[in-house]
Amino acid sequence: KYGEFLFEHLIIFAPSVEEFGGNLDNGALTEFIDGGGNILVAASSEIGEPIRELASECGVEFDEEKTAVIDHLNYDMADEGQHTLIVADPENLIDVNDIVGAKRDA
Repeated sequence: KYGEFLFEHLIIFAPSVEEFGGNLDNGALTEFIDGGGNILVAASSEIGEPIRELASECGVEFDEEKTAVIDHLNYDMADEGQHTLIVADPENLIDVNDIVGAKRDA
């Protein structure tokens, strides 16, 4: 209202959404970002067109539907050859038990 946002951060955990609804659309989200707002978006292998378009406006490109992130160097040994079960080095994780769980001894 009056050129000022009521909040600074927006979290969208609806990767397969087909439309946002109400007055919320990619134009409004892009304006929010351009005005200094932050958006955290969850994606999946079944990403919807609105999230795909928003990402494109921000310089991020998603591949075709039903695809996944592949890492040939940092995959879990339980991965069955797809290299989509990715492992992060514990030293690169934030030290917050509620987010990454308790540390385990090797």
